[in-house]
Amino acid sequence: MKKLYKVREIAEYFQVSERTVYGWIEMGYLRAIKVGSLDGKGTVRVPEDALEEFIRNCQTIPIRPKRIVLKVPQE
Repeated sequence: MKKLYKVREIAEYFQVSERTVYGWIEMGYLRAIKVGSLDGKGTVRVPEDALEEFIRNCQTIPIRPKRIVLKVPQE
């Protein structure tokens, strides 16, 4: 059986917040499963093969630019 990673482990590996990892999952960049509950409220885990695929494809993930401020000259 392949390893299942916790969101926290992935966040630490990529040095991002757990919220960022959840965002990747919600946007479909990173495949995850829920374990431990039949009602769909289980704990989120990322299978090893999904993480490997994410790493291979991470060069193509669009990164949001930081906020851009335009200065308009006053008349």
